Amino acid sequence: MSSIITLICALIAFFAIMMLFPLAVAFATSDWQAFITFAALILAYGFFATIMFLAMAMRFNKLNRSGAFITAIALWLVFALIAIPPFIIIESLSLTEAIFESVSATITLGVSFQPLNKVSNAMEFYRSLVAWQGGLLTLLC
Repeated sequence: MSSIITLICALIAFFAIMMLFPLAVAFATSDWQAFITFAALILAYGFFATIMFLAMAMRFNKLNRSGAFITAIALWLVFALIAIPPFIIIESLSLTEAIFESVSATITLGVSFQPLNKVSNAMEFYRSLVAWQGGLLTLLC
């Protein structure tokens, strides 16, 4: 179990680092709500992932076949969950819509409820980043 938590923490840390790019886009386009949201999420995810990774890294064990399968499922679920907050905070979506947008981006489906003219540049970049990381996660699992 500690191996799965360690890998989840690595995923969250990677996601926090990659969120620096939408943060830069939000700064460049003067989208201050997106900038503050991304900055707060980077700090929160980065802090959580670092603390948990340091606590669990020494207990990392090799995963057997069933452990690898459970890890893949856990990584997908956690990735979809950690991608939800910007949709709720920045775009003011309901929880159901935010879950749909997050999962749609995570599995690289690309379907969205939002019309393109309503989505900010920072959120367009964020959606593409989540889709890219979802594709990368597919290749890694």
